[in-house]
Amino acid sequence: AFSAPQPTVTAKSDLAIVGCGVLGTSLCKQLLSSSAFASRTVVGITKSTSRHDDIRGQVLGNVDDGKDNERFVVMTMEEVLSQYNGHSFKDVVFCAPPSGFDDYPSAVKDAATQLWSGPDSGGSFVFTSSGGV
Repeated sequence: AFSAPQPTVTAKSDLAIVGCGVLGTSLCKQLLSSSAFASRTVVGITKSTSRHDDIRGQVLGNVDDGKDNERFVVMTMEEVLSQYNGHSFKDVVFCAPPSGFDDYPSAVKDAATQLWSGPDSGGSFVFTSSGGV
């Protein structure tokens, strides 16, 4: 199992991926391999810790060389809100499916208001959906 490294940069330069299912996990892997995001830490956000080791394995592969291990962190929403202590992310991608929430519109709104630093930060909030595919 991979250890859970703590984020090494501030939320202002981190990129949050809310929902690390098939779509979110694939996106994390692609971002980490892109030279355009070489200086960014990717924070995968889940509802529970039950799949964290599996997600780390899928994103980082079986290589534990420390390089991408320092740039990828997977945490629950509660852990993120606690650790970042009100600091928001410049960029947020929302990949979580509606099936995981009692009130999906509120979950999307909460991600935008609690995690994203807003349009004045120069970053983006991206909502994705794979429903009906």
